[in-house]
Amino acid sequence: MDRIFPTELNEYLQCRHIISLKKLGIQGDESVSEEIELLQKKGHEHEANYLQSLEGVVVEIDADAPAPEQKKQTIAAMASGADYIYQAYFEEDGLAGYSDFLEKTDRPSKLGDFSYEVIDTKLAHRASAGNAVQL
Repeated sequence: MDRIFPTELNEYLQCRHIISLKKLGIQGDESVSEEIELLQKKGHEHEANYLQSLEGVVVEIDADAPAPEQKKQTIAAMASGADYIYQAYFEEDGLAGYSDFLEKTDRPSKLGDFSYEVIDTKLAHRASAGNAVQL
């Protein structure tokens, strides 16, 4: 079964035919404006700066590993009680995605006397519907 990622859900919400078109090999205009490129660059810089600020207390999931290995690394990092996890990978019932960061909290869970919350490193000061779908 193919996995569905949040980006694909957002695309579907914008156009209900997009998945069918992509499966047929039909791609839309993939050009990106200078403004969007700048926003993407600033977003990546913001995330990189946040990651650097956590040096020494963050576990990084190997982005080059296959998805099953990323899932295994994520589970191991959570079970170990890591304070922060970068690019945690989740997959369940055909849905899959990455969190920018997971932050350990004091709320008890099946993991023990702690659990995790998602930290999304967006530049925006307000959440959008697309952000909610991603989370």
